[in-house]
Amino acid sequence: KYPIAMGHLKAMEKHIYLGEIKSSQVVYDTVKVYNNWKQQMTLQFEQVPAYLEIHAIPAKLEPNQEGVIVIKLDASKVLDFGMVNYNFGIRTNDNTQLMKSMGVSANIRQDFSHLTEKELKKAPKIEFEEVTYDFGTEDRGTKVTYSFKFKNTGKSDLKILKVKASCGCTASTPSKEVIRKRKDGTIDIVFDTAGRVGAQHKTITVITNDPTNPVVTLHVKGNLVKPAE
Repeated sequence: KYPIAMGHLKAMEKHIYLGEIKSSQVVYDTVKVYNNWKQQMTLQFEQVPAYLEIHAIPAKLEPNQEGVIVIKLDASKVLDFGMVNYNFGIRTNDNTQLMKSMGVSANIRQDFSHLTEKELKKAPKIEFEEVTYDFGTEDRGTKVTYSFKFKNTGKSDLKILKVKASCGCTASTPSKEVIRKRKDGTIDIVFDTAGRVGAQHKTITVITNDPTNPVVTLHVKGNLVKPAE
């Protein structure tokens, strides 16, 4: 029932995924815990960001007692979009492990439900020339570069809120963060292929204030071979 052991504190899970939530939402979840100790265990929470509230019920677990850790996330305070991950600390009086930690993650999506029909017609709109770049076959160690071109075909400013690559090996930056109506922009990528071989497929997630297409996934793929000696 409690597969996670953190000293004498046992838990049903160590990472809580809150799912996809709108940027205006407040969500709750709980994690069941158990004091597998012959003494009372106190639970206090540290390193908690402003958008999280965490408390234990009860705050003091008696020997062999079950309890819950309650997690509240206010997405309006996150000030970020896409996948958000955070670890918080649990300070206890456990003589085997004083400090413990748990993780919380959520996929924050913008809430456009308040926009009127008139506002939607005047909204920005992002359109990429292409969303997939196939670099073919390259020698391992090559730095693959490419610019994904797009245009704001909407009627107001397009804002690039976040650009995130699927892994640290792919760097990506927008040419500018605000694109006026009918103006162009690019997402520039650099894929360092050092230490890699075989088929590759990397993704870059672009989050904007386009209410009809707020999340665009770009793809970089190809094949890497060892250079001829």
